[in-house]
Amino acid sequence: MNHQATVNPDIHVLEQLLAVGRRRWMAVAALAILGAVAGYVYAQSQVPIYASSATVMVRSGPAVDPLRQGIQTSTPEEEGQFLSQLELARSSSVAQIVANQLGLAEDPGFAFKGTSRLERLLARVTGRSGLKPAPLPADEVIARLQRDIKVLRAGRTYVAALSYSHPDPAIAQKVSQAFAEAYKQRIAQENDIANSRLRATLQAEVDRAAGAEKEALQNRLRDIMVSRALPGMDVVILNDAKLPGAPVAPRTSFLVAVGLILGAVLGCAIAGFRELTDRGVRDGDRLARLVGARFLGYLPRRAPRVGAGVAMGKGQPLPDAARRVVLEPHSVFGETVRAMGVAILSSSVDGKGQITGLTSVLPGEGTSVLAANLATHLASIGRSVLLIDADSRDARLSKWLADGADQGIVDALLKDKPLDESVHYDAKTNLSLLPLVTGPDSVIEPAALFSSARSQAFFAKLTEQYQHVIIDLSALSVAADARAAAGIADNFLLTAQWGKATPQLVADILDAEPEIRAKLLGFVLTRTDLRKLPLYAAAGSRGAFQRRIAKG
Repeated sequence: MNHQATVNPDIHVLEQLLAVGRRRWMAVAALAILGAVAGYVYAQSQVPIYASSATVMVRSGPAVDPLRQGIQTSTPEEEGQFLSQLELARSSSVAQIVANQLGLAEDPGFAFKGTSRLERLLARVTGRSGLKPAPLPADEVIARLQRDIKVLRAGRTYVAALSYSHPDPAIAQKVSQAFAEAYKQRIAQENDIANSRLRATLQAEVDRAAGAEKEALQNRLRDIMVSRALPGMDVVILNDAKLPGAPVAPRTSFLVAVGLILGAVLGCAIAGFRELTDRGVRDGDRLARLVGARFLGYLPRRAPRVGAGVAMGKGQPLPDAARRVVLEPHSVFGETVRAMGVAILSSSVDGKGQITGLTSVLPGEGTSVLAANLATHLASIGRSVLLIDADSRDARLSKWLADGADQGIVDALLKDKPLDESVHYDAKTNLSLLPLVTGPDSVIEPAALFSSARSQAFFAKLTEQYQHVIIDLSALSVAADARAAAGIADNFLLTAQWGKATPQLVADILDAEPEIRAKLLGFVLTRTDLRKLPLYAAAGSRGAFQRRIAKG
């Protein structure tokens, strides 16, 4: 019966998203901080720019429109005319007036491009100072004035701000003020020219006329002269330019915020990519449901590993890494190995020795250390145990515990050497080891070790001498050793490295090995990061509470 509670799919998705956030938040935060720092450094590498503005208003007094009789216009005569007058402020003629009044072509300060805070810091550290700029040519001065002047209209009014930007706040102020005055002067000149042309045109018409028509034109000219004697279109400076106190660029806070956001977005993208590519098995209980096998527990990442070679049973004690389960029986490692031992003992038949094959999904998953500790555990509870190294691809167990051995299972099985001459016995732990000793160019055929009639008789004899025979085998994915041993083994134990082998790979390998699946007592996940395990395990599962369980 399935006792798993029904979970709302939306809640499940939310839990997965929260789990992804808990797993990847450090990477996202780190990149966000790096982005903010990059934004700040970029801001410090930019030259501070100061802006000063003078406010002007374009107006005209009552004026007679010579084209539309009887119509008077006011400030200004039309919207389009006002916008045209604003464009005059950006013209080269106004810029020429400013350049001439301030003598900018001879002013090296105007040509100065400024220095950033970063440049000043480097200059202070290195002791180097920048070169003084040379004055600019007249045409380049005009071009720079036109480039850096900004004319901004205030809403729908006839008021505009003439703003000029420069690395030197004093130059920004005086240039902005000079633009306002030059603009006022240029508008006055244009107004005088227009009035002069109008008077000249009407006077010519009066001179050509005679009689009543001449008198009417004289009266009209007099009215226009009176109206044009008033101010007409002109510019009023409402606010003088002031010395700016703070730069308008770079906007440090804005650049830091942009860097922070871009860094966070990049971090999220990388986190998402890592999540999509991270297919390794993380939750043992979930894998157990997928493959239909018993999950026996997690082995921590800091589990013991193979060390320097020793000659077991020849005066050298068994390494601590090989008896960690006895030294620390209540650790996570010890409890998992003991759970494996319980699985073996519960499947044993009274009066008959038992052969257990220990294999892995992929190479390098720590089965050699696990096999040694499992055998040591069974030996420590009074069972007679023979540990056999049958990993024909690596023989790591033999190199570790039977360093320098000249005989092993090949000699005892295939060459009829006495078993006692090949077995290494440790009296302190009551553990026996049958190593695998081969030449550098020799290849061990798995069928010769496990599938022949001689091997059947050999292992049958071992079960008469030992209660438990533990065989360390090659990985299922790379060698046929475990498949060949399925005929003589009573049961199997499987290891899979946490986060490395994918659940689909484990399922496919077991589907391809039905004999091993049928004899499988269970599996363990090796090299588990117990600190990160709750971030991957399903909410409420054993993995989610593993650290709390481990602390007791």
